[in-house]
Amino acid sequence: MRQWWILGLALVTVTVGYGQKNFFTLTTADYDLVGPVKSCELFTKFGSILLEFNPEGTLTNAKTSYGEKEYENISFHFVNDTLSQKNIEYFVGDSLDNAKTYYHTYNYKPLDSVQELVEYVYYFDGDLMSYYTTILDSLQREVGVRIGGPQSNASFTEIFYEQKSDSLMVYKVISNDTTEQKLKVYKEDDLSLTRYLAEEITTNEFGEKKQILFEPDGSIKSELLFYRLEEDDYLLEERSDYFYIDGVVDYIEKTDSEGNKSKISYSFQFDGNDPPNWVKKIELPLLDYITRVITYYSDNPEKTNE
Repeated sequence: MRQWWILGLALVTVTVGYGQKNFFTLTTADYDLVGPVKSCELFTKFGSILLEFNPEGTLTNAKTSYGEKEYENISFHFVNDTLSQKNIEYFVGDSLDNAKTYYHTYNYKPLDSVQELVEYVYYFDGDLMSYYTTILDSLQREVGVRIGGPQSNASFTEIFYEQKSDSLMVYKVISNDTTEQKLKVYKEDDLSLTRYLAEEITTNEFGEKKQILFEPDGSIKSELLFYRLEEDDYLLEERSDYFYIDGVVDYIEKTDSEGNKSKISYSFQFDGNDPPNWVKKIELPLLDYITRVITYYSDNPEKTNE
């Protein structure tokens, strides 16, 4: 199931994909949007966010409104399709709040067998706050993350990959000796012999384990949450089973450790675009909602769907 991003959206720190040109960028696909989307404005009971994309589908601007006169604007700037700078500017009324305004620059360093992608974060006055170095191996896989700078506690995360016949084991070792282990299990389709992710298991030093089962099309079938009783003895805390209609999640059935069941249902409305995008999502029984106003690149610049 695709995740519905609202407001915060992790726009400051999220990285998507691998490789020099797309590691730090977000696209329409990350927001469950299809077709030539020019802009998408999301409205919830908490506020709104306006996303703007270039004709290639890359996110170029995100404006989050916290009220009539308070908002945060994040702009992405590219050189030869590669992200070079990200500006995070916070406004109260017509005034820029310097304390909440930051500028990010990016440096791509090709080395012998690895590549370093460095993100520098500066205060409004130009002083360096911190830097984040992501290290990719020759297969463009993330193998390390280094954090440092005058205002950050130095840390380093190493990621080790162990290839097995039917799975890919990933170990993340963090500088304070905590370890997270992730196991991704792949299976092959008997007819096409293509591999797809069938199962993902994540365990950490806090005694928590999460197991996700996938359908062949990549959608989530079930999520299971466990906590550890002893060394290799886990107790199921909650199970969530996903049910779909036409590829869109219809409802989630949750079962707790005592067998009690609850249900979260979703209702969607779609626009008339080809292919269509959803423009309203309602969650029951909480009555939480998201409304999206979508503008497309087309011959008619005034064309919108809501």
